[in-house]
Amino acid sequence: MDKLEFSEALDAYLADTANSWQKFIIEDYCYSYTYCHDIVELSNDANEKNVGDRILDAIIKMRMRDMGE
Repeated sequence: MDKLEFSEALDAYLADTANSWQKFIIEDYCYSYTYCHDIVELSNDANEKNVGDRILDAIIKMRMRDMGE
């Protein structure tokens, strides 16, 4: 999510004209801020973990294949 999208969502939320997606963005941000979590950071961590898991899986498969030869 870019800053413009967040800013527009915040403006709409404060004006009580936000759609469901804009409400979710703002409420989720407030919820995550309350517990000192940055939702973007959590999302990036999840993506990095997913990439790391796929690399680890590839390494394990390669080693198993090499051991079988």
